Amino acid sequence: MSCFYPRHLFNLSARVVVLGGGKCERALSDHVDSLPEEEDQLVRALSCEQIKLMYIASLKSMRSRLAYLTLIAWGAASGALWLALEVAP
Repeated sequence: MSCFYPRHLFNLSARVVVLGGGKCERALSDHVDSLPEEEDQLVRALSCEQIKLMYIASLKSMRSRLAYLTLIAWGAASGALWLALEVAP
């Protein structure tokens, strides 16, 4: 479990996601106390979190590109079908 992304701190139900109002399960001082105290451990943990963020950003970029390409292909196929049906009758 990562100390920089402790997802266990929040209970996110569908109601909270849609309407908001979620709150933290632990005090800020308790969370700060759980962070690594040694500089080497801190740098390693932050580097790991940075890599995770880069991975997530790359995934989002690739998914967006795929969505745009799918939209273009769908538009081209729809246009071709429309032209084929207009010319056929």
